Amino acid sequence: EPETVQRGSATREVGDGTVICGDRGLAVQVKARTNVTTTDDRERAWMVKKAREGARQASGSVRTVQRGPVAHTNARGRSITVNGNAIQWVGVVIIDHDTPPDNVSAYAETVPIPYVVILRREWDFLFDQLRSTTAVVDYLHRIAGHLVAPGDQVTHYYELALADERTPPDFERSGIPAPLNDPELRTSRPTLPLEPASVADEYGARM
Repeated sequence: EPETVQRGSATREVGDGTVICGDRGLAVQVKARTNVTTTDDRERAWMVKKAREGARQASGSVRTVQRGPVAHTNARGRSITVNGNAIQWVGVVIIDHDTPPDNVSAYAETVPIPYVVILRREWDFLFDQLRSTTAVVDYLHRIAGHLVAPGDQVTHYYELALADERTPPDFERSGIPAPLNDPELRTSRPTLPLEPASVADEYGARM
């Protein structure tokens, strides 16, 4: 959940949300468009402005948690102290827009952390496709720096999934313990699946 910290006489919010899996984290900012116009250029300018604004805010959130441990309350209501310096961070700016224009130049070189700009529907796609928060975090860390425009994320996902499927397995660097490394038992799966994860256990996936 978003947290607030005191800095002198000012109160600062630590992001719109923080996602942490092991030593990887996402500093999340959400930008929602409420008064949509019919002019693509105006909507494109709004998205560029908000994407870069959100990226700066995400970077600021990371700086805040790196200054010292910050207690965060997770979705179960449990307080967890986060050591920001022990986590590899990627900023994520989620653009919630019903009719987003194409060709949005959403990235700025001045932001000191890697970040991804993604439409809300693309964010939802990743969770539906992978059904694993850790897998989504790993994927966003993988593509940070690819500078994929919002609206092109699903296509980019499938391009990487196809590349994964076509890449032969490297069992020598797999990290499988020697006693288990029986060539007759070896199998390999793509890092990114082309088919969505099973929905048979909906309750389990949501848990």
